[in-house]
Amino acid sequence: GRWNCVRNHSLEWSTVPTLTNAALRETLRGRWVFILGDSDLRMWHNYLVARLADTWGRTWPRHVDNHGPPGGEVGLSPEKCKKTSVLGRTRCRPRRPMMVDCRGDDVGCTYDGWVGGARVTFVWQQVAARNALGTVGRLLANATKSPDVVVVTLGAWEVTSTVGATHAEFFDGLVEILGRGSTHWPAYLLGNLWKARPARETPRIVFASLPHCMPKKLDGQFYDRETLRYDNESLALVRSRYPTFEVFDRGAMTELRPDVAKACRGRYDASCELGTYHPTGDLLAGMIDVFAASSFPPRRAPGP
Repeated sequence: GRWNCVRNHSLEWSTVPTLTNAALRETLRGRWVFILGDSDLRMWHNYLVARLADTWGRTWPRHVDNHGPPGGEVGLSPEKCKKTSVLGRTRCRPRRPMMVDCRGDDVGCTYDGWVGGARVTFVWQQVAARNALGTVGRLLANATKSPDVVVVTLGAWEVTSTVGATHAEFFDGLVEILGRGSTHWPAYLLGNLWKARPARETPRIVFASLPHCMPKKLDGQFYDRETLRYDNESLALVRSRYPTFEVFDRGAMTELRPDVAKACRGRYDASCELGTYHPTGDLLAGMIDVFAASSFPPRRAPGP
């Protein structure tokens, strides 16, 4: 697919439908979307929850930064936030961010609930940490079914490191926990109910590469060689060792392509105002369109 520049100068991904909130709710109705990552996938969680609740439209609010709304609320009033400047634009940062307990490898910012007929779960995973796997295990130990899809990333916190054995061990543990259960991971990581849980089919696992959002005023400042190397190493690990993973190459989707009409440049820049790893606007909406359409095909109408 490719970006199309439509008459209102917005960007649309040509191979998938543009989903309204009602269409998104219908697509995800009865599904369980499990998101495991750091701040950029935290934005996916906040965005999905707000759209499923029909509180936000397709665009991330321009006055809200990447920390999202406070205390799990999808609305944000001025008295509940403090002003912060992001790339020259005044935005609102929650006085008590939704993910206030995210600190290093701490996973105290797990959010799990039903909204708009779908279950949406987020577990903070800043690095390839066993703590996050323990949280996943405890959530699944109390569930009656597996998630329909698990979205996972290796976040930008580690771009100066080398992808290797630690990351492979993390993915090995994730696959084991999501599938047949664990036989060798410590019980304190998995929860007391885990051993009694029957084996179940492993859900679809989608590895989301890093977004490469490059507004004109940031060219060459954030997206550097280390980011590219780290992302390529991550993709190489996943494609070689985990062939059942589906790859969502967000880098390819968020790069500014030469064939994008000049008139769309402003829309692209507006979608990248929060920096390289936190696309908003048309780019975020387009990624969710692609994710929903690819993960959950349209439902068939009942027969006569």
